[in-house]
Amino acid sequence: MSFSVTALLTPGIFSIMATFHTSNVNVFGGSAGGPIVKDKTFIFGNYEGFRQILGLSDLTLVPDDTSRANAVASVRPLLALWPAANGQELLTSTGTPSGIAEAFSNPLQHLREDFGTARFDQHGFEQRLVCRRLYCGRQRSAFADQHSIQFRERLLA
Repeated sequence: MSFSVTALLTPGIFSIMATFHTSNVNVFGGSAGGPIVKDKTFIFGNYEGFRQILGLSDLTLVPDDTSRANAVASVRPLLALWPAANGQELLTSTGTPSGIAEAFSNPLQHLREDFGTARFDQHGFEQRLVCRRLYCGRQRSAFADQHSIQFRERLLA
């Protein structure tokens, strides 16, 4: 089963850019389970996936063109690390140029999440029930790459 909410995404009312990148969100997954041995052993598992590509609005304050041109030659390579200004220049309280300008951009945010669980129940001798659960998860984004695995076993009398 798959579900996409891409058609519901629009630029926010506070978006600072006139252009908006196409965004894409997909949520999908499935589950299955059933008896392996009637009234003795049962297994169940599920999987959920989430994918998102989202266009963000970003405002960065950068050195203006005048500051870049007047910089010492040894500093110019460092100024090249900032994006070029494409917005208005900021003024001081007296109305003079501050040397800082606005740079607008639309970076894309990529997210990927995967989750799965599995459960194995077994009725043993003497009316005891053993439950084993396995949980696996992975989250990937521009900021983090996380993995988690958990295994639990319970003996129910």
